[in-house]
Order: sequence, then structure tokens, then C-alpha cells
Amino acid sequence: MQSTNEEFSEHSGELEALYIKESRYGMIRWFMRAISNSADFDGRARRKEFWWFYLGFIVLNILAVMADDVITYLTGGFSGWARLVATLFLLLPMLSVTNRRLHDIGRSGSWQYLWFGPLLLLVLIFIIDSSIESETSDFIYGAIGVLIFSIAGGWVALLILMLFKTSPKINKWGAPAKRV
Repeated sequence: MQSTNEEFSEHSGELEALYIKESRYGMIRWFMRAISNSADFDGRARRKEFWWFYLGFIVLNILAVMADDVITYLTGGFSGWARLVATLFLLLPMLSVTNRRLHDIGRSGSWQYLWFGPLLLLVLIFIIDSSIESETSDFIYGAIGVLIFSIAGGWVALLILMLFKTSPKINKWGAPAKRV
């Protein structure tokens, strides 16, 4: 069985060609790279791949909200379908690129639970709240406030992690995503 360093040296020419190719990428290409790798939760992703995808995610969601506003204006009813479709379409690539970005800085993809875990608890509290008496709702609303604060704090902490530089060492997820 070969060590990771031996595997890396065998593929160093391929990696060098990839690094040169990636140096010419623009926003659309980085965004599409994240989309095309949406089923890949292994490996590593550069900061450029993550942040260009994140910017594209925001832009597409803004366009979806605008489309929903136009649909609502034209039909006179509420429409959130464009935003829902955009979010569902981009959810898997977002989770994947975040996972790979965390790998690139030497962290496990489980760090995504900083924001995702409290979000699931928030959904659970809303389900429980709809099935209990209104007298206990004060407790539920307090818990919701704490969870929203937790989600925001976890989201900010995760975004700060995304700012870290690529770990220059080969780790269990592969060679550095960026030439260092």
C-alpha cells in the first residue's frame, strides 16, 4: 500500500496542470465546478470555489425572489416557488462544497452542524408548538429565540472558517486544493 506522499508525487504533474487550468477560471466556471461536484463530499475545495459558488447562490436566490415578486404581482396571490426551486437545486452543491472546503483547511465536514443542527431543532420546535396548548407557547418562543441565535452564531463561525487558508499539507482528504 502506497503512502499519501507517494501517491501525491505520482500525480504531481496532473495536479500542476490542474492548478494552471484553474488559474484561468472565472466566477461562472468556479460556480459550475461546484455544481458538477455536488455529489462529491470527499476531497478538497479552494476558497475561490467556495466563495464564487456562495456568491452565485446569493445572486440566484435574489433573482428567484424577484421572480416570485413578479409572479405574485401578476397573479395577485403568494408565490414562493421560484425561491423554493432555487434553494432545493442549490442545497446539495452548497453542502458538498462546504464539506470539501472544510476538508481543505483540515476540518471534518461535520463542522457544518454548527448551523444545520440548530436549524433542524428549530423545525422540530415549530412542529411541537403547533400541537400544544397556547399557555406553554412562551417557553417555545424563548427556545425559538435561543435557536435562532445559535443558528446565526454557527453560521458566522462557519463563514469565518471558510476564510482560512488552504492547509499546505496532504491530509486524509487528499492533496492541497491550491498550489502552496
